[in-house]
Amino acid sequence: GVGKSTLLNRVFGIEQASAENFEPGQADIEKELISPQNDRLVLHYSDGFDPAVDANCEGVKAFIKKRKEKEHVKDQLHAVW
Repeated sequence: GVGKSTLLNRVFGIEQASAENFEPGQADIEKELISPQNDRLVLHYSDGFDPAVDANCEGVKAFIKKRKEKEHVKDQLHAVW
């Protein structure tokens, strides 16, 4: 594959992000995916964006807002890719 799952797996070695583990529309942005290469690197996998569907975009916005408001730096969002 050439999608997000394949990229996350190959770049960060995160097997949980493999396409076989997610059916379309089943990504869980709340679940932390921790890289075995660097356990301080925590990724959150979201569904893809479809211009015809606003629900995922709104869910990602809510996730970003919630993480921005976290008290501890380790729980805050540091980058969006």
